[in-house]
Amino acid sequence: MLPKSRVISIVLLGLGAALLVAGIIAPQFLHASARLPLDLSGATYTLTDEDGAAVEFSEDGTDEYTGPVTYQMHVDLQEPADANNATVSIGESTLRGHAEDAAISNLVQAQIWNYSIDRVTGEATSEADISYQLASPMATSAVEGYWFKFPSNAEKTTYPAFDPTLRAARDAVFEEELDIDGRTVYRYHQDIAPENVATLYAGAFNTTTLETEDGGTEAGYLFHSGTRDLYVDQETGLLVGLDVDIHDYYADREGNADHDALVLQAASSDEDRSAMLAQAGKVPREATAHNVRLGLLIGGGVLIALGAFGTFWPRRKN
Repeated sequence: MLPKSRVISIVLLGLGAALLVAGIIAPQFLHASARLPLDLSGATYTLTDEDGAAVEFSEDGTDEYTGPVTYQMHVDLQEPADANNATVSIGESTLRGHAEDAAISNLVQAQIWNYSIDRVTGEATSEADISYQLASPMATSAVEGYWFKFPSNAEKTTYPAFDPTLRAARDAVFEEELDIDGRTVYRYHQDIAPENVATLYAGAFNTTTLETEDGGTEAGYLFHSGTRDLYVDQETGLLVGLDVDIHDYYADREGNADHDALVLQAASSDEDRSAMLAQAGKVPREATAHNVRLGLLIGGGVLIALGAFGTFWPRRKN
């Protein structure tokens, strides 16, 4: 019968080997990079301009509205989802008035985007299906660059950031590093030069009819322009806030403006920003995964050494 000390040594040897194996295969289960959490909740961005402008469509044509204008974007994660990818649903709407005034009669535009996203890089891994809440058929679109999720461990560089009006990406340039609620946040600035949206894709509101000075009519086109400041949590890549200064207008083919379609100068609320930072704070840190793996490897190595010493070290014969 083996001595008790040698039995304990063998147990330590086996336990150490198990910990060492766990440390080796840990990267398959403990992800080093912060991933988009599948239980993401409260991801809503609300921006209200008290002195905005928006076009109002009716059976008689269009009217110009000035007053409070609200843009809102809400993000949900849905199935199918796995360790690397998730299905994202982004609902965005613009309405005349405040968020609590939401009603069909106040809607300027509303649509829902559904597509698959890489949970680490934030890149789309499929085209988006776009469904509208106004009288328009469904559409599909590529989602270029990054929208509400930038790469984990975001860098001080220039990223292509998605613009849903253009359905294309435009450069967002790193501007500054901030400390907000104890987290590192990067601000990126995006400039959007006036661009004829009708040349990019067909849409119900991308064209209109303009009156000419001689009493005739001519085709009008939706032009989109403005700036955005995107506030991104550095570790997770989550968009935690944004400031916008958007000017959309109808113009002739040469770009001569006729009337406004949307004027919105606003910032997401402090409440929305704090909610998103709280979400980011729940994502497991990269250092945590690294430390767990290192602990398993070191612990396993120590136990193997102790177990081997106790098992194989020669004992005196009585």
